[in-house]
Amino acid sequence: MLILAIFVIAGIVMVITNKDEGTIEPSDELINKTPGYSTMIKVSELVSAQQLEKSLLNIEVLPTGETEDIVLEIQGNDFVNEETLLKDSYNIFAGAVDIQELNTFTIVWYAKLTPDNPEVLRITMTKDTIAQLKQNSYLILPELAELYEKHSTL
Repeated sequence: MLILAIFVIAGIVMVITNKDEGTIEPSDELINKTPGYSTMIKVSELVSAQQLEKSLLNIEVLPTGETEDIVLEIQGNDFVNEETLLKDSYNIFAGAVDIQELNTFTIVWYAKLTPDNPEVLRITMTKDTIAQLKQNSYLILPELAELYEKHSTL
């Protein structure tokens, strides 16, 4: 019992006296200068404005010289179909036209069909093809896309 009490007291003393020394918080200026950060924030705001019912899984921004490639991963709901995903993707792509650094933009949709959460749709567009969207509807996405892959469940 005495040994256990000594260990408990020693643990309490260590927790109380442990100070977080040497931790440096990055400044806002440094964070804003991080490559891809501003693009990531723009995409996040775009998804929030367009897809309130969707779940944002990941945003990846890959610098390619002066431009950036964006990969956006979104969790669809239980009742996804190709038309709904195309409409939602169209809205996201149409809003991305204002991202100056954009080179390519890929949207990857996942569905809650099974526990393994499969990828059901992947669409990649270039900045030039995104600029053409204002003249077309969501139905033209499969034809304009640089890459269009859909799962057999759609």
